[in-house]
Amino acid sequence: MHARLGLLLVGGVDRRIRALRASDGALVWQFDALGRVDSTPTIVNDLAYFGAGDGAIYAIDVATGTLRWRTVVGAEVVHSPSVSGNSVTVVTGADAVVSLDLTTGERRWTYRRPPPGGISATGHAGLRIVDTRLYTGFADGAVVCLDVTDGSVLWEVDTAAELDAAEDANEGHQAIDVDTTPVVINDTVFVASQAVGVLALDTLSGSRRWGVASLTRVTALCADDRALFVHSSERGLMRIDPFDGHVLWSRDTGARAVLQIQSLGNHRLLLGSMDQGLTVVSNEGGEVLDALRTGRGVAAPVLSTATRIYVHSNGDVLYALDRTQL
Repeated sequence: MHARLGLLLVGGVDRRIRALRASDGALVWQFDALGRVDSTPTIVNDLAYFGAGDGAIYAIDVATGTLRWRTVVGAEVVHSPSVSGNSVTVVTGADAVVSLDLTTGERRWTYRRPPPGGISATGHAGLRIVDTRLYTGFADGAVVCLDVTDGSVLWEVDTAAELDAAEDANEGHQAIDVDTTPVVINDTVFVASQAVGVLALDTLSGSRRWGVASLTRVTALCADDRALFVHSSERGLMRIDPFDGHVLWSRDTGARAVLQIQSLGNHRLLLGSMDQGLTVVSNEGGEVLDALRTGRGVAAPVLSTATRIYVHSNGDVLYALDRTQL
C-alpha cells in the first residue's frame, strides 16, 4: 500500500495489476503484465516492484501505472520482491536468487541451486533479509545465507544430510524441500524442512542449535520476538520455545492449508489458509477468536495497517476489514 497516495496494488491471474483506492476500493488504474501476477507488489518511494508468471520482474510508477523497467529472471516469481539498499532481490521458481538494480533493473548478481532429484513439494521459500544477510531455502534441502550486497555465500547448510544418518532412509522417496520462508529471532534463523522438521541455526555460521524431527509437513512459520509459531498440516498450530524447540502448546484450528501466520499484536495471530480463509487466534493458547470464511480461501499475503486489514481471496474478491474489531 502507498500511504501518501492511498492506493492498494493488487495482482491477478488475468495478468493485471490494479491500483485501488484504499478508502473504498475504487479502481484508479490498471497495468497489463505478460504473465499472471501472484507476487504481491513491494512499494518503495513511488515505484512498485513485482514478479509475474512470464519470468520477469517489473517496476511501475505507483501514481500512474507507467512501466519503468522489466527484467527477465528466467522463471516465475510468486513471492514479494525484497528491497535492500539500491537493489531488489527475488527468488524464482527455478531455485535461483536474483538481485537487480533498483533504478535500472540491471542484473547485479545471481545465486542458483541445481534441480533436486526425487520428490519435490509444490512451492518454494521466500527471502528473509536482516541487515545485509539474506536467508532462504531450496527444493534440494539446502538453507543458504548470502551477502545481499554482492551475492557471496556466507554459509550453506544441507538439511537433507540428516536423512543419511537415519536408518533405512531413502532421500529419493521423501520431499526434502525447505519451502517455508525462514524467520529470524535475534541471532537464530528458523527453517522448516518437509522431511527433517524444524531447525534452529546460528545466523552467523549456520551451525545447528536444535532440531525437532517430529515437526514435519510444516506449511508456515512466524515469530513475534518472544516465541516461534509453526503450522503443520499434521499437527495444526503450535507455539515453540525458540531456545530449545520445546512445543509449548498445539491446537487444531480447523485450517489445514495454512500458508501464512501473521502477528497482529495484542496477543493475537492471523492465519491465512487456502481451505478456510482467515482465522484469528490467541497466541497464548491458540483459541479461535474470530474468522472470515471467503469460500475459496486465501493464498495472497495479508496487508495490515494500523486500522485495517486487506486480504485478496482466491475467489478474486478484495476484503477490507476493521482491524480494531478482530
